[in-house]
Amino acid sequence: MTAQMGTAHPAGVVDVRERALDPFWNIPSRVWLPLLAVLMGAGNGIVLAGWEAINPKNTTWLFGDTATYYVGWALYRYDPHLHFPLAWTERVGYPVGTSIALLDPIPLAAILLRPLSPILPEPFQYLGLYLVLCFVLQAYSGCGSASGSFHRIQRWPQSGAYSFSFLRL
Repeated sequence: MTAQMGTAHPAGVVDVRERALDPFWNIPSRVWLPLLAVLMGAGNGIVLAGWEAINPKNTTWLFGDTATYYVGWALYRYDPHLHFPLAWTERVGYPVGTSIALLDPIPLAAILLRPLSPILPEPFQYLGLYLVLCFVLQAYSGCGSASGSFHRIQRWPQSGAYSFSFLRL
């Protein structure tokens, strides 16, 4: 007996095509929907920003406001002293100094990356990666809000992504 489309299979016989697709059809939507949102957010960020913006060593795409953000990060990165508040630098507004938040280089990212400064390449800009991260988090949190398919156990990452995306404002 040959197995054809529309006919029943004998007991114990599984069509190879069905076996190959079986794992993909059994993935619950609470897994593939957030994954799809993350992939679409990353794709959107890459298309809009371009590959040159994602390269941390490339500063040629920076102009206007983004150049100001990069200068704020560069001045903060090479300040020899650690100050309190943490975003303070004497390299701007010498001798008193000022907060790099006034230059908008995303102070949270700058504070987290400053200890890694000795191992980061020269020049190093994180603005393109941060932009793509914002697109990913926006798509992820929007997916959970719009679909309502996130279960209780998955609400905390969605809430965290939502909160972090507003932190950049």
